[in-house]
Amino acid sequence: MDPDKVVSLSRNFEKKYRRSTFLTYVYAFEATAHQRKGELDKTVDSAEKSIKMNPDNMMTLIILSSMLPQPQSLHGSDLDKQRKLKEAKTDANHALELVDKLTRHTDETDDAFKTRKNTIASELHAALGMIHLQRAAAGVNGMDQDELDKAAQEYRASVDLHPTDEFCYRLGEVYEHENKIGDALESFSKASELGQGTGIQKYADNEIAMLKQRQAQAPRLPLTR
Repeated sequence: MDPDKVVSLSRNFEKKYRRSTFLTYVYAFEATAHQRKGELDKTVDSAEKSIKMNPDNMMTLIILSSMLPQPQSLHGSDLDKQRKLKEAKTDANHALELVDKLTRHTDETDDAFKTRKNTIASELHAALGMIHLQRAAAGVNGMDQDELDKAAQEYRASVDLHPTDEFCYRLGEVYEHENKIGDALESFSKASELGQGTGIQKYADNEIAMLKQRQAQAPRLPLTR
């Protein structure tokens, strides 16, 4: 459905049914519509309204934990940024607890249930990876190594559960920051493979070319007898 139509329907529902328990889901769909339009601040605002009505709304927890750590959302003072990252981490960890409690639908196969859980958990671990990557970038003396290690751990968990071009690319970025060129090349190659025909393939291929050039230009250590 057209995102503008979703927002309009959400506003109409809110006016008519201000006390409805379904409002938490209406706000979640409204947040998704704003997300599709690239309106990140409005996305977060709608998601915040949703989560206030139902702290266990999985859809909203995923939206908040994924959107709050994005560079476009991290404006304001350093305290504001840290508050948003803390909130995103809390939301992601709470959602992971809820994932563990999910039950299989009556018409859902065991494989489909496992895939559904892994897909959700993968997205949440990726959100945690972005949180730690942002904290690493905020290091006083360059990239914070401890936060980079945590980011790598979360992105590896994400990719192991459900690899996507975006999450493989992010893992490659972390490895590049850690100067683990071989691991970075492997992750960027996987991102390029999964992102065939997309913008991520182009970005991944560019990173691969630059890293291979760096490898070629690296000084060779003399052989010892």
